[in-house]
Amino acid sequence: MNLYRGLKMLRVMLLWSFIWCVLGAQENIQSLIDAAKKHYPLHKNAALLQNALSLNLSSLNTRYIARTKFASKVSYQSDVVTLPFNTAALSGMGLHLDGYTPLSKDQYAFTLEISQPLLDMGISASKKMALAQYESQKSELEVSLYQVSKAVINVYFQALLLDSQIKQNALHIMDLEKNYDNIQAQYKNGVLQRDALTKMRIQIISAQKNDELLRTQKAIALDSLSALSGVDSIILESSGLQMPDIELQKQYLTQADTKDFMLRPEMMYFSLKNKEIATRQSVENAKNLPHIDAFLQLGYANPSLNILSGKFEPYYIAGVRLNWDFSNFYTLRTERELIQNARLQLDSKKEEFMLQTAITRNEMIKSAHNLLAQLRENARIITLYEDILRTQEARLKNGILSINDFITDINNLNLALLQQKYIEIEFLLQIFSLKQLHNVWE
Repeated sequence: MNLYRGLKMLRVMLLWSFIWCVLGAQENIQSLIDAAKKHYPLHKNAALLQNALSLNLSSLNTRYIARTKFASKVSYQSDVVTLPFNTAALSGMGLHLDGYTPLSKDQYAFTLEISQPLLDMGISASKKMALAQYESQKSELEVSLYQVSKAVINVYFQALLLDSQIKQNALHIMDLEKNYDNIQAQYKNGVLQRDALTKMRIQIISAQKNDELLRTQKAIALDSLSALSGVDSIILESSGLQMPDIELQKQYLTQADTKDFMLRPEMMYFSLKNKEIATRQSVENAKNLPHIDAFLQLGYANPSLNILSGKFEPYYIAGVRLNWDFSNFYTLRTERELIQNARLQLDSKKEEFMLQTAITRNEMIKSAHNLLAQLRENARIITLYEDILRTQEARLKNGILSINDFITDINNLNLALLQQKYIEIEFLLQIFSLKQLHNVWE
């Protein structure tokens, strides 16, 4: 029994520990962006690129291994090498060429050659090219994954907006219910008609219905955020999303136009792609250099090295060989022009990126400043609506205000408060879009 109680208590403690951890750590936007990059299907390509690089380098390393080549040849030729004197006359003079057999026009050769590369600049250049391509492709993947942050930011602040609307709607319902109780008391005292109660009840029901709609929309937003980040929507709902400090974001706005785009993954991509193009030039240069290898050739042929024997004999040849293919010089100029063309195209893409990003940043900064101005104006409007509502509540109690006018004033204040929340979230969205534009999150 004591063991059972102990296990039960342990389960309860673990459950509460889990709940405390979940509720105690709100999800912030940066952690969700990092999670989304790792969760996004394209992230799998990072391992594939690494594997492809390893295979490519392994393949290039095999070019340093000794090569073995077998060749055979059977041929018939119209003429062969012959001695430049009459063998019959030599025999009459008592000179005999023992073992001499004239060459046959049917000839056979079987060779096995083993060669070991000693100098091949093309292998080294190809390795550098493989590494440069890997780095640029990995950087290009980072650029693609970086775009996920835009989707996370949009969905994150959509969920925050809906959450703030739910909270404001709850306050609105509480305010309506409080006024419903006041109207009910006035109805009992004969100050107001029954239709005032009915109209206020309709407002409460409408607000409750709106609450259900907002919660459904929030659940959809959290599901989208969960699909992007891989974090369970239940955890997102339980822990909540962290609301950024609006004052800190205002400070960021004052410095936004001084920040550059050097931390953007696109800038790293342009740099690495330019390095890849330069390495491509090295590969082309290496094609025009000589290749040196040591070789051993084993053969069995008729005729063999001693062509006067006129029979099948084994032989071998060993040495060092230099090969220099001059045909690559014919296309060298064209290749250099192609490489220069690729470099110019890359520079154009970089300039376009810088221009478009700068234009977008200026638009975002102006929009953020405009939203701040709207926040200030809307705050003044809310203060005026609150003053009006306090006056209207007193008039309603005295029976000199219609219920329709009172409901209109309540709804006007609620709409102004909702508008204030909307502008705040829109401002935060603009700031974090600016941070995404700079890739600066502090």
